[in-house]
Amino acid sequence: MKCKLISIAAAVVLLSTQSLGTDLMHAFHDSVENDPVIRAAGATLLADLQKLPQARAALLPQINLNGNVARTKLVNEIANPIAAPSGVSYATSHNFEATITQALINFQAPTSIGIASNEIRAARVNYAAEKQDLILRVAKAYFDVLGAKDNVRFTGSELRANERQLDQAQQRFKVGLDAITTVYQAQASYDRVRAEMIAAKNSVKNNKEELRKITGKRYTSLKTLPDSVPLKPPYPNNVERWVDLASVRNKALVVSRFIAKASRKNIRLQAAANAPALNLQGVYNDTGRKTPGFARTDLRTSAIQFQLAFPVFQGGLTIAKTRQAQQQYHQSLANIDDAYNTAVVATRTSYNNIISGIGKIEADKQAIVSAQSALESTEAAFKVGTNTFVDVLEAQRNLYDSQRILASDTYAYMNDILNLKNAAGVLKIKDLQELNDWLYRKVTSATSGNKMDAQTLRKQLDQKDKQKKSNPKNEKKTSTSVTSQKNASSMVAKK
Repeated sequence: MKCKLISIAAAVVLLSTQSLGTDLMHAFHDSVENDPVIRAAGATLLADLQKLPQARAALLPQINLNGNVARTKLVNEIANPIAAPSGVSYATSHNFEATITQALINFQAPTSIGIASNEIRAARVNYAAEKQDLILRVAKAYFDVLGAKDNVRFTGSELRANERQLDQAQQRFKVGLDAITTVYQAQASYDRVRAEMIAAKNSVKNNKEELRKITGKRYTSLKTLPDSVPLKPPYPNNVERWVDLASVRNKALVVSRFIAKASRKNIRLQAAANAPALNLQGVYNDTGRKTPGFARTDLRTSAIQFQLAFPVFQGGLTIAKTRQAQQQYHQSLANIDDAYNTAVVATRTSYNNIISGIGKIEADKQAIVSAQSALESTEAAFKVGTNTFVDVLEAQRNLYDSQRILASDTYAYMNDILNLKNAAGVLKIKDLQELNDWLYRKVTSATSGNKMDAQTLRKQLDQKDKQKKSNPKNEKKTSTSVTSQKNASSMVAKK
């Protein structure tokens, strides 16, 4: 009985979690396990870590074992009746050798160790950069899905509004208030939005696939943003301090500096190819041979010796490789300058985008309020005959475009927060967690004066659309009132 209760409780918790939708951190943890890019970066790091043991191997003892056993066929033209009556005999021989070598003087080995150390440091930083890039990719893919869904919602509201306008245009045409061109204009606007609706739904599917490519999972629902998000400038609120931070901690810049250090050591490595090398070597040899008719011979020798190698001239190979390494070092220095400029531009751009994004979001909210007021006034002017039906459609279009721009600017603002910290090299998981917390915020922003929350306004507009669609009698009353107004105005004109 208890087991059933536990299973039922677990199922309830699971269903409640699914109903809330997958949040940003859940998608990120799935991507850590399933993203092929980050897994490839991890494998690359583990492979690069083996460069240091490979470089150290030149200074450690080298042990070699060699051996061979041979059986030789001997044919004698004069047969030996005692040893080989048939004139054919077989001789066996063996040779075993063990060699141990220890480097005493090797000018290239320490330099190779230094190169490997810098390459490993660069590999570690590069892996950290890939983890930061994973945060950016997950956040962008997640917000792209939310943005595409918002676009579907906006387009759906616009489609319902255009459908209502088309019905009104047809009714006005039937009673003789408008020409057939008004119906054509309404039909064209409705068809255009219907095509946009198809494209918007397809965009949701495509963006979900992009998210699945990173996380390896398909999500039935995603946690959406609340009515508004906190709008705050970066801390510190000084772009120069962010640039200074990026000049020290930007991952691409740090990697380029380690590569430059390795390239500089590579010049010394190539030049040391003409340097002498001294090794201490111990050799043990066991040789034996057995031939029919002869005594068995066995020889065992051991020796300790010094090996000196001094490649004085190799046809100019060392000089050419040294010059090549010098130019590669100059190339790495130029790459540092390029990485620095890229980091500075990315930092300043992201910082400026955040500052301007805050102002744009505030302006977008006000633009929605203004567009709603313009739509209402345009509809009222159309009823009295001072505006055309095209003016109504255009005002309606401006309202929904303003909603789309607000959603787009909000997601861009959130992405720019992560982009700034990534450019400065300080992006961490806790920064993504902070944005994830915004998904659960219940922001109760008071609508005072002319400012109104965008999503609240959108909900009100959707509710109005549903009310108007559910009460067609109101539309008939409206058309009747318009007819009476037009008749009254015509009577005044005649008088």
